[in-house]
Amino acid sequence: MLTSPRHDIASPVGRAIGSATCRSAAFQARLAQELAGLAAIGPASGPVGPVAMGRVLLAAGRAAAAAWVAGLPDRDPDPAPASIPDPISDRTPGFARDLSHWATILAAPKVPAPASLVAALGHMVATLTGDETLRRAWSAVLFPAFSAAGLSGHVLADPARYAQPLTDPACADPALHAWALQVWPLLLPVEKLLAKGGDDRLDLALSTRRNRYGVGYSPRPRAVALSSSTASSPSAAGFAAACHARRALVHALVAGSPFALVAGQAVAGAKAFVAGYFRADSPRHVVLAASGTDCALAALALCAGQGQPVTTILPGPEETGSGVPLAARGRHFATRTALGRAVVKGAMIEGFNATNSCVAVPVRAADGTPLPEAEVLAACVRQAEQACAAGRRVLLYVIDVSKTGLMVPTSQGVAVIEALRARYSGAVDVLVDACQARLMPERVRAYLDLGWAVMVTGSKFYTGPAFSGALLLPEAWRQRLVPKTLPATQAPTLPQILPPGLADYAWRDEWPATPAARHLAEGLNAGLLLRWRAAEAEMTAFAAVTSETRLALLDRFLSGATRLLSACDYVRDVSPPAPVRAALPDAPNDARSDDPSDARSAAWDTRQTVLTFVLLRPQNGTQTAQVLDLVECRRVYDWLQADLSACVPPDQRDLAALPCYVGQPVALPCPSGMDGGGRLGPVGGLRLAASARHVSGTAAQAMPGGQGATSRVDDEITRISHVLAKIGLILRHWEPISQMGTLSSA
Repeated sequence: MLTSPRHDIASPVGRAIGSATCRSAAFQARLAQELAGLAAIGPASGPVGPVAMGRVLLAAGRAAAAAWVAGLPDRDPDPAPASIPDPISDRTPGFARDLSHWATILAAPKVPAPASLVAALGHMVATLTGDETLRRAWSAVLFPAFSAAGLSGHVLADPARYAQPLTDPACADPALHAWALQVWPLLLPVEKLLAKGGDDRLDLALSTRRNRYGVGYSPRPRAVALSSSTASSPSAAGFAAACHARRALVHALVAGSPFALVAGQAVAGAKAFVAGYFRADSPRHVVLAASGTDCALAALALCAGQGQPVTTILPGPEETGSGVPLAARGRHFATRTALGRAVVKGAMIEGFNATNSCVAVPVRAADGTPLPEAEVLAACVRQAEQACAAGRRVLLYVIDVSKTGLMVPTSQGVAVIEALRARYSGAVDVLVDACQARLMPERVRAYLDLGWAVMVTGSKFYTGPAFSGALLLPEAWRQRLVPKTLPATQAPTLPQILPPGLADYAWRDEWPATPAARHLAEGLNAGLLLRWRAAEAEMTAFAAVTSETRLALLDRFLSGATRLLSACDYVRDVSPPAPVRAALPDAPNDARSDDPSDARSAAWDTRQTVLTFVLLRPQNGTQTAQVLDLVECRRVYDWLQADLSACVPPDQRDLAALPCYVGQPVALPCPSGMDGGGRLGPVGGLRLAASARHVSGTAAQAMPGGQGATSRVDDEITRISHVLAKIGLILRHWEPISQMGTLSSA
């Protein structure tokens, strides 16, 4: 007998069950979408029978149940079935009661016992088909979905016969339960999968369903999204791609394909896309990683060889990921790894040298202005020379580009770095932090040709869901994973190149298929895979726009944004100059200009696409302007995302309720003349960032009606004015907002 577990009504599950009656229609809609989505992928090739039907129902039912228990809205952008039932629970009170019994079983973190699993599926089918009203409402949804999937041979007029396979003892065969044990984590709804396979930065707050960056994992077309320098919620196109990728995986598993084969092929496909897009030599030169920080850890492992001490030289650590200085020393940079292992932040990772060090090199002067490139390079060279003289290996970071748009060094510093490498042959590695991905793929290829490794993501400029990273290897780095030819007198053993502790961070298929990765376990980081598939949709849409149109739209957006920042009296634009880049050797003549102001240049990455600004507190005419410090700026960042309508007059409530997303505050030195006569600590630099969506229009695809490209960009510029207006509202109503305590998310 299936019984409902007891829940505290204050718990998330308890709240979900308590509101079952009013939300059961959402479950029905989600279940219909999941079934129709599986059917739309194509007929199953496996045997038609009770077990195959059980797999389909289990896949759809678990996804719908987990979404229902978590209170997720119905936001699947895939086309819904033509006839979604009305809220049947209003007419059939028993539906909501029964739903609370079996939905919590299907949504559980662990696979239930075989009998409970089959009973839950039987309850689901019996509930949806055993009542005449329910059966009529659902007949246009459930049965066509099964028929299209080749899994329905039952008579619609006989719901008992339809439900019989799931109450038949044959369905309790251990095979169905064994299948569930393999695929259970993959059967979650895509919103929950996108939040998995990373460290605690991905975790969603129960009250807001947002992560620590303030974004979620379903489309939010109403939000003003200018936060690509930090993180973005997925667009409708990206979310649809993730949904399709998950369903393709589940469909293959339903058809009987082995899990290891399905997972391996899926990861290989993602690596092939990344390699092709960024011009890497091959998918064998790609390491997939949950984040840029995970990429940094992988790079250190490849630089260290057999545990040699490494000195990492990191220009402007405040301009890159906060966990990079720890990862650069081989230490845990969060309290949980990408594979869900609990660890102690700051503790050594097994296999890394305890004497690894990370040396920070300043990139800004005391007043926040960027230091001259020659000065930064000279400091990097001095640190490298000292490390090499001490017998250490060196990993030198090149930043292209940073959180605030800095490029350290520019293309003019390449010769200096190459001279350093030549002097200390084999002792100095170069790692390009291009995690912002604000560079053309041809630049990545040029770095790889120099023998430099490159870290990229699909989640910054390209606005895929947060935590989609990749480390691109030059051939010399990949060769470190290949066993060397040994003398005949020596035993054919391979050195343990990869530290054993990496097994807590990565599955084997995420690394090149070499014996050096043999200690990594087989598995699938479904969240990482789906995030890359969502990013792929954004990247493909961006690449489909002609180079001339890309540049024209970016220039239009950036000029409008800069104009608005300049006209705002409580904002000061502190953006660094645009990146200085070499001409692309294989570019057409009209794309070879190094001058960012040259409208003929098709090199869009010569534009400054991250606009950094500080905020000034309101002053009377006799006081010197004072910039908000970092703590105050973080409050503004949080309040921009919140519904502040309760704190302002009625005529300003629409603006106060608008969710606005900008880049997280970056700690900057206080600009000259803005300390208000007092000495401040670090100030906060907020960021407005252009993104691939501003060019491709994927953000507008969920909006009704069509728009021309320039009109769409003009609308985005107008939305920037709304962000600045809400900042002004916050500054004027600081005290009442501060006293409100916890604010709801907008």
